[in-house]
Amino acid sequence: MEHVSESLLRSAFTISTPDPYMVAHELLHWAARFGRVVERENRLLTTGPRTVADVKFYIERELDKFTHMHIIFDLSANLTTTTLAGSIEATLECSLPTPRGFATTIFRDTYLARMLPAHLRLAQDIAKDIVSAARLQLPATKPDRG
Repeated sequence: MEHVSESLLRSAFTISTPDPYMVAHELLHWAARFGRVVERENRLLTTGPRTVADVKFYIERELDKFTHMHIIFDLSANLTTTTLAGSIEATLECSLPTPRGFATTIFRDTYLARMLPAHLRLAQDIAKDIVSAARLQLPATKPDRG
């Protein structure tokens, strides 16, 4: 199996909100409209006077049988300071079968030369749209880095 991975974009934000854990959950449920959501982590930690929560999930969109894009959300809610810090990363993953002859070699070369660049452009547009829409779901964001 031949694997190609491309990073499409990264974005970070920090917001102040009365209930950052609830905002993180609302974002998780909102994300389901864009593809299959896979929740990787959802934990609430209380250590003495501090209460923090980590919510990590990703949206998976299949572009075709061989290519998927992932929009990865890594959210950290501090309930003590009422802040939500997060990062969003978009990646494109392509897995092609190992060529076993002339026909599969031609397929792989053609796919990598023609289909993958088209999928890359499409995935970048989709990722920008989803990240922009996600930022609109958040109350008064302060971008950390673009």
